[in-house]
Amino acid sequence: MKNISHATEEIRFRSTALFRVLFISVAATTALYIFVTLLSVTAFPPEYGSWLDYIRDRENLEGLKALPAFYAAEYYMGDAGIAILMATLLSLILTSLIGNITAVSRLFYAMGRDRILPPGIGRLNNRDIPGNAIALIAGLSVFFPFLGRTAIGWIVDVTTIGATLIYGLVSASAMKLARERRDWRERRLGIAGLVIMIGFGIYLLVPNLYTLGSMSRESYFFFVVWAVLGFVYFHQLLRTDKTRRFGKSIVVWISLFSLILFVSLVYLFQTIMESMQAGLTSIAQLHATPEITGAVPEIVVAEMEKVRHVIGNSMTAILFLIALSLAMLIYNFRMISERAQSSEARLGMVQELASRDPLTGVKSRHAYAEKERELDAAISGGTAGSFGIVVCDLNGLKFINDSEGHKTGDERLKQTSKVICNIFSHSPVYRNGGDEFVVYLSGRDYENRQALMDELHEQSVSHIETGEVVISAGLAEFDADKDTRLRPVFDRADAAMYKEKMLLKKLGAATR
Repeated sequence: MKNISHATEEIRFRSTALFRVLFISVAATTALYIFVTLLSVTAFPPEYGSWLDYIRDRENLEGLKALPAFYAAEYYMGDAGIAILMATLLSLILTSLIGNITAVSRLFYAMGRDRILPPGIGRLNNRDIPGNAIALIAGLSVFFPFLGRTAIGWIVDVTTIGATLIYGLVSASAMKLARERRDWRERRLGIAGLVIMIGFGIYLLVPNLYTLGSMSRESYFFFVVWAVLGFVYFHQLLRTDKTRRFGKSIVVWISLFSLILFVSLVYLFQTIMESMQAGLTSIAQLHATPEITGAVPEIVVAEMEKVRHVIGNSMTAILFLIALSLAMLIYNFRMISERAQSSEARLGMVQELASRDPLTGVKSRHAYAEKERELDAAISGGTAGSFGIVVCDLNGLKFINDSEGHKTGDERLKQTSKVICNIFSHSPVYRNGGDEFVVYLSGRDYENRQALMDELHEQSVSHIETGEVVISAGLAEFDADKDTRLRPVFDRADAAMYKEKMLLKKLGAATR
């Protein structure tokens, strides 16, 4: 099943059929396990009255009788049954190894392709197989058998916890995406998966909760070490992440740190309980020995010193790991926060540049478009209030460009911008393209709008004689009873501007 889920990218049949493949694989595997179990239950040696009696005494048995499944195979099919069962088990081991290597290699390949692992791991060979990923798995796997069966058990425990966390994260992601798509069926499935994984996580991490057994305390310690190494590795990824792929949320980090803290406390609890139990057992055994009864106080002190030493070392190691993970959490958060602030500052600079006309320094056409959208929304919501629009136009710019050059024309545009800004000193001014400027009047300038328009007109008339910039301007006021957006207000101001232009032309101003 794990192999299928990791290889979905390469599956060539419809994705809707994937569930059927997964279901059939799980159902077939479950049926086979049930069949083998039932087969074992139905056969037991004749000297036992029931299968339960047989199982209770199994530790005292040798040979085939000590292996109920093999005994059942011989019972029903003789030597051929044993051969078939051995071949089946060998096939199970080989297919499991092949499936696990395939699944993990695809996972490593995807991580290499996403630059979470070195890029070389994310390459396919000439047969479209992630050979480098398989080589990495083989290289790592060579050393694990030398750690011994007990250490491998710790690794299995940690990978089981990791699988639970991963499936929980996948369920939570499916739930979130389904909510955005309004797919309520998939969302319910995501919630169900998340709840199931939380249940599994509690079962694995809380000792003696459902049964009298739990993971060994070394497994808890190994998980803490593994999680802290994850923090450190993620820190290295952040340092080399140039594309800002990992976002700025710290929810996952805080959750991981909380998990580290919880598992550390469970490890310490397990250590204290085991150490105390071992010390008490040792004291009881020594106390029962007649020849050393008189030395019991010294023995108790020595045993308790051993307990204190074990607990002290465990607490030191755990506190160091917690401090390291907390330091990585804080450092990673600071790094991403600084990058986010830097990105926001750069974005602000870009937006500021986009909102300013580079020639005149007033607001740009882009900024006016933003203002128009803002005012349209306010008008629709009934919150626009009173305002006016002034459309201004520099008279004779084409003649200036043709006769004196564009450099002189640019200087005249700068002068025009300065005149408009000086008169409408409390209002934003926009260069809307070419020789056209737009002023948004509100507040004090709106209250004094007619006086300001008269001042601009008189100044333009006087400039006809002096040869300075002549500006035609038209004013229009927002009418809440008939204006449903900004454009009609602008059009009325533009029409008024052309009337002013014709008036100035009669007075001797150039119009082109």
